[in-house]
This record gives sequence, structure tokens and C-alpha cells, in this order.
Amino acid sequence: MVVEDRQLLYRLKQGDVMALDTLYTKYRPRLLAAAMSSRADAHLAEDVLHDLFVSLLARMPHLDVKTNLYAYLLAGTVNGMRDRFRKTQRHSRSRPPAGHLRPPPDPQQVMICDEQQQQATRMMKALPHKQREVVTLRVQSGLPFHEIAQLQGVSPSTVRG
Repeated sequence: MVVEDRQLLYRLKQGDVMALDTLYTKYRPRLLAAAMSSRADAHLAEDVLHDLFVSLLARMPHLDVKTNLYAYLLAGTVNGMRDRFRKTQRHSRSRPPAGHLRPPPDPQQVMICDEQQQQATRMMKALPHKQREVVTLRVQSGLPFHEIAQLQGVSPSTVRG
């Protein structure tokens, strides 16, 4: 982890709220861009970032980021956006607009999708932390391998692995 980030986290654990402001100012533009890359509006992306930093503050006494703080925050941003989209999809599925009835989903297709999702989840859990981080940053955030390598402090060929 970058020395400056390590110092900021230490200050934050000591109760220095200005350290949180510094982290937010430092990472906000990149995290906001990542959140908005999923075609979200700016308000939703800002809400997710605010929730992320509130969560960071709440977890601070027990937080132990061993690798890259930006990668940690980026994963939190991606997960936050995914959670918001899921909630929106559930809500829109539960209440179709008046006069617009959808046919029920094909049970076989639902079962196949559920099975594929479970298999993908099992495969991700089986990966070592660093590789899981690479997959998350590449697939969900769309970062190129050279940026992921820079975030992890390794060579691009190691990331492509």
C-alpha cells in the first residue's frame, strides 16, 4: 500500500476526520468515474460513494487493508453500484407499470441462470485474494491490465497470469 494511504488510514483510526476528507478528495474522481461507467447517473454514483466512505469510517477500528487502498475502495464502489442496480431491478420487477404485464419467466431459463451464477460465485471464492481482485477490477470495473498491475504493484504480465 502507498505510504501516504497507510498514514491516512492510521490518522483516521486515531479519530482524525480530516484524513477521511483527504482520502475522499484524493479518490473521489476515479471512483466516481468507475461508478458512472456502469451507466449510472451522477446522483446515484455520488450516493454510492458517500455510503462507501461512511462504511469505511464505521469499519475503521477493525479495517485491515493489506494491499491497495484504491483497489479496496474501487471494489466497494463496484459492489455498491451492483447492490443498487439489484434493488432497482427487484423493485421494477415487483411492480410493472399499469397495463404492462410481462409474461412469466421461463422456469428452465431461470434455473440455468441461477446455476450459472452459483458456479461463478464458487469459482470466484476459490481464487486467491489477489486474483479475485484482478477479476473484479477487470470485469466489473473495466480497468486495463496495466492499471490493475500498477494498483497491485506488480508487472502487467503477472496480472494477465
